Amino acid sequence: MVETSTAYPAPPPPAPAAEDDDGDVYLFDRTDVRAAFILLYSMVFVVCFVGNLLVIVVVSVSRRMRSRTHLFLVNLAVADLCVGLFCVYQNMSIYLAKNWVLGDLVCKVYIFVHNLSYTASVFVLVLVAVERYLAVLHPITCRRILRPARLRAAIAGVWAAAASLNASKLYWAQTITVVVPNLLQEVICISNQHKYDQKLWDMINFVLLYVLPLCVMSFLYARIAAVLWGSGRDLVHQQQHPRSMRRGVVKLTVTVVGAFALCHLPLHARRLWQHWSPHYQGPSAFSALFTPATFLVAFANSAVNPILYALLSRNFRSGIREVLGLIPLRFRSRGGSSSSGSSSSDGGAGGRRRPAGSILSRSAVTGMTELPTLKDHSAEHPAGQGHGLLEHGATAFLMARHNPAMENDEDEA
Repeated sequence: MVETSTAYPAPPPPAPAAEDDDGDVYLFDRTDVRAAFILLYSMVFVVCFVGNLLVIVVVSVSRRMRSRTHLFLVNLAVADLCVGLFCVYQNMSIYLAKNWVLGDLVCKVYIFVHNLSYTASVFVLVLVAVERYLAVLHPITCRRILRPARLRAAIAGVWAAAASLNASKLYWAQTITVVVPNLLQEVICISNQHKYDQKLWDMINFVLLYVLPLCVMSFLYARIAAVLWGSGRDLVHQQQHPRSMRRGVVKLTVTVVGAFALCHLPLHARRLWQHWSPHYQGPSAFSALFTPATFLVAFANSAVNPILYALLSRNFRSGIREVLGLIPLRFRSRGGSSSSGSSSSDGGAGGRRRPAGSILSRSAVTGMTELPTLKDHSAEHPAGQGHGLLEHGATAFLMARHNPAMENDEDEA
């Protein structure tokens, strides 16, 4: 997010074995606290990395996941993956290590990517809300406006705008040496701005990149809900696109927005409290625990999204099975040539129809409607024509990938 703290993540921890005002050992010098934070950060990293990488692969490979909404969600997964790769462990090192040990370049990348991914996520979620609003309330206008070229331009604009808004972080972010209690020197990674700018920009960030987008999305989804869960008189093309399909997609996107709002609220609230409350005590044990906890919850949002897709999206679950099924299918097509040859000698064209039947039965599970069309078409031609495509699932996928007819205008959860 547009982070501008003069001490970016948190004030540096005291020296090892230091004691707080109550005479207790400093919080992050306790073995149990350090172990708990390492475990929590590691869990967030693993789920974030594996989950979002799986989302990207499934949307790229699965035919039923190629739609406008899923195009936006895969970009959200890219932003979340960047959080896992460039922010999670880097942030953890601030609290568990005595000094910033990753160098000035990693410091700049850490602060820039953290802000970039947050800003891009906000823009993507707003675009999803606008796309759903147009698809439900103005479907004809939606098809006319949201053409593939314009969608790609919108996605490029999201990343360009997010990078432009946060480009200054590459200049401001740096490592500096400070003197902490007991006259020890420590190296910290900060976004080096004046205190006045810190308050101003954190307030701008909260209003323009949190409150305002949530208000816009709340209004759009309220209008969508009024149509989908209302009388339905304003819903056109009801026969072509069942209301239940659109309801499922809206439930998914609203849940993603809600998770985003809840996970980032503690971080915004902590900053506002830190800047404006006279009762904020930076050196306290509560502050030492609360500050990294707000970052951890914000990072957890990047790990939660793939879980929400798996729980709420039937298409995503089917896409996972489809992706996992392509791997053994590819090996069978390569290694089973001798068995297919013996089948041909036994049954001629009939031997080649059995693999086709197996793939067609699998398509009924995953919902791929193109393969039955291929079967009906091949039945009009002499035996053996068209079955090679069905025998090689990877080839069928590559051909279907470039077929514009397989691009979905509507989503199904």
